[in-house]
Amino acid sequence: MKILYALVLCALVGFSSHNLFADAVQLEELINGQNVWVTLKPGQAVDTDPRILVRRLRRGSVPFSGYSFSFTSGTGDGTFDFFNDNPRPLYELTFTITPGGPADSIGALFACGVGSDYRILPFSDCLFKQEGDIESTTVVSFFGRPGLPAFSHFAIDLQGFPSNTLVSAVATPSAVPEPATTALFLTGMGALLWKRRLPKSAA
Repeated sequence: MKILYALVLCALVGFSSHNLFADAVQLEELINGQNVWVTLKPGQAVDTDPRILVRRLRRGSVPFSGYSFSFTSGTGDGTFDFFNDNPRPLYELTFTITPGGPADSIGALFACGVGSDYRILPFSDCLFKQEGDIESTTVVSFFGRPGLPAFSHFAIDLQGFPSNTLVSAVATPSAVPEPATTALFLTGMGALLWKRRLPKSAA
């Protein structure tokens, strides 16, 4: 059935190089880590609708340290590779895209998704917090474990955004206990182990 939906969508796109009109539009979206087909409300769909995809890679090219980075797409499309040069996994990536979409984004269908060169997807969900246009920004978050591991490669695929698009990303790393908390925990564990090693008469 899923293949049938894909064929139907491809046929609809093939009928028009600019716009397509249909009673309903099938679109693949990411829901709880699964790519599923959903039926959108009737309306107008532009064949260059805004899309953003995060893919885990086996190799990358541009390392970044810290938990924010940005890049510019001159055409509004393309693939941009990065390397998480941090000792902690990234459990969420939030992108602010400016400009956020076509001049008239009323009929645009915003979509996000994930992919991976490995068996496990990097995120289980993505969500548009704001859908923008030529004069406003689009904000989209990718979240859900396992996230992007430390020292891992990934790519961001863009499609259908205006020329000279600026993409700013903020990452949320995994939580790490504070040094004082870790020291207290280790001290407590050491005391318990020492007590176990003492003879019963000494205890």
